[in-house]
Amino acid sequence: MSAGEPEFRYVAGMHGNEVLGRELVLNLMQYLCTEYKKGNQRIVRLVTETRIHLLPSMNPDGYEFAYAKVCNALKQHCVGFTEQQRPLQPLGVFVV
Repeated sequence: MSAGEPEFRYVAGMHGNEVLGRELVLNLMQYLCTEYKKGNQRIVRLVTETRIHLLPSMNPDGYEFAYAKVCNALKQHCVGFTEQQRPLQPLGVFVV
């Protein structure tokens, strides 16, 4: 790396339950790799001439914990309850 070389850093999720940013950075990673392998000159130039730091999650353990918690809440909500027994809708999930 030489002095004055462009550099950028994307940090997506500070907390475990911030999923959207994490997924967007993972998609960006996939896009950059795919286009680089295809030989897209714009991406090849970007990757070779820019120092890029991509951090999808600063708290991967928190993400795993939050993911497990949501899955368990949805399982309880959707499986094993009759219509009359269902608890309040968790996390913005609505049953029609």
